[in-house]
Amino acid sequence: MSQNPTAIVIIVTYNSAAVIEAALASLPDHEVRVVDNGSTDSTVELARRFSNVHVHEGERNLGYGAAVNVGAGLHPGRDICLINPDVVVSPGAIQELARRCTGWPIGVVAPRLLNTDGSLQFSARNHQTLGVVLASRTPLGRTRVGQRLQTWHHAPSIGDVVQEVPWVTGAAMYMNRRAYDAVGGFDPSYFMYHEDQEGLPRVRLTPHL
Repeated sequence: MSQNPTAIVIIVTYNSAAVIEAALASLPDHEVRVVDNGSTDSTVELARRFSNVHVHEGERNLGYGAAVNVGAGLHPGRDICLINPDVVVSPGAIQELARRCTGWPIGVVAPRLLNTDGSLQFSARNHQTLGVVLASRTPLGRTRVGQRLQTWHHAPSIGDVVQEVPWVTGAAMYMNRRAYDAVGGFDPSYFMYHEDQEGLPRVRLTPHL
C-alpha cells in the first residue's frame, strides 16, 4: 500500500503566468505545492492567490526533476501527483488515480491526456529507439517506415483499457511514494525532458479520467 493515500500535487513552474491560474483553479479540493524555478513574470504572485497552494520560490532554474525533488522533500511520506502548469484537471481524476495506485508494486499511474479540442494527446509510449528519434526529427518520418515507427512509439496511448506501458510523459502522473523513494526521486542530471523515462520503467495507464 502507499504510505499516504492523500497526495500532494506538485506543479513545477517557470514563467508560467499565462497558464497557471487555470491549472490551479481546477484543483480546489487538493493541497498543491508550486515549485517555481526562478520565474521573472507574475507566476508566483498568481499562485499565492490560491489558499490551498503552497509556493516554494526558487532563486534559479533547477530543471524539472530537481524541482520535483524539492517539492517532494517538503512533503515526506505522501504520494505525489505531478501536473504540468498548463494541465487542467477533470473533477475526480486525482482521486481515481490514487485509487488505482494503492497496490504495490504499481509505481506510477497516469491518465489519458486530451488536447483542448478533445483530441488524444499521446502520453503513454513505447521506449525511444534510434529509429524513433530519426523518424521524429528527420525526413525519415515522412516515409512509410518512419510512420510505422512513430505509430509503434505512440501505440500504448491508443488503448481503451487499463494497461501496463513502458513509460508515460511527466505532464500528469501519480506516483506511489514507496516507488519514488525506492529510486531516490528524479535524477537531477536530466535538466528537462526524458527524466520521466528514467527511474520508474513500469507504469499503469488508466483511460478516460
